[in-house]
Amino acid sequence: MLKNDESLIGKSNLIGHVTASGIILYKDNILLIFHNKLQKFIQPGGHVEISDQELWKAAQREVFEETGMNTALHPWHQAHEMIPFNIDTHVIPFNQKKNEPEHFHHDFTFIFVPTDIKINLQKEEVSDMKWLPVRSVFDEKLLSNVTKKLIMLEI
Repeated sequence: MLKNDESLIGKSNLIGHVTASGIILYKDNILLIFHNKLQKFIQPGGHVEISDQELWKAAQREVFEETGMNTALHPWHQAHEMIPFNIDTHVIPFNQKKNEPEHFHHDFTFIFVPTDIKINLQKEEVSDMKWLPVRSVFDEKLLSNVTKKLIMLEI
């Protein structure tokens, strides 16, 4: 529950806030990045900023910031009134360096296709990347849910 004027946008709400991420599809593969802070491969994404006008544009901005890749929104979104492909709430662990408490990310996931395949990783946050087949087995809950939907909907 939001109290007073708490916002779910930006990092100031230490209970939880909105994030946006992108599944990049290319030839039946998805792009995963190695997130340095979380120490695991995940889809590109990050915090929604106050200046972001639309959630899908926040996801696209984050994809570009972390991968340097230019993308276009997948046609599935136009056919479905621009709704997110997936919405997931997950726990972000305590960060001792920032003295940031454990909190929730309410992640809105969109599907993108690359308009070029050039990748320039943002080394401060991302140290590696890999393309994996959509039909791979994923331990990450959000990726598992998304890939099951992609397969079921034959996207």
